[in-house]
Amino acid sequence: MPITYEIDTAAGVFFARWFGKITKEELASHWPRFMKDAHAHGIYRSLADLREAVEGPSETDLWLAVDEHYRENLGNNPWRTALLVANQAQLEMARNWKVLTFDTVATGLFSDREKALKWLKRNQAGAAAG
Repeated sequence: MPITYEIDTAAGVFFARWFGKITKEELASHWPRFMKDAHAHGIYRSLADLREAVEGPSETDLWLAVDEHYRENLGNNPWRTALLVANQAQLEMARNWKVLTFDTVATGLFSDREKALKWLKRNQAGAAAG
């Protein structure tokens, strides 16, 4: 499976890993699956590691997947997503995500996992306070 995930309920974070070629079909099945996971109730932070993805969906396919499968499962929750990238192609995919979800998801782009986790925790504290 090109996208796998784990839920760390103690940390309150979804951890997703993308491998190989990611298709629009994979995105369409991944988002509803993890957003409806029984262990995920109340968790609105995610760290998606794209560093092992060799090819992502086209910009059009990403847009369609976000529009058809992501937004319908998002609800009105304060989502925060950190994306880990290692190369230019992954950075472009992450930037497309950020643009497509700017109105519903606070997104940070990172090459360092620890910095991404710190950012997620900082935003959690900000969301709780404000």
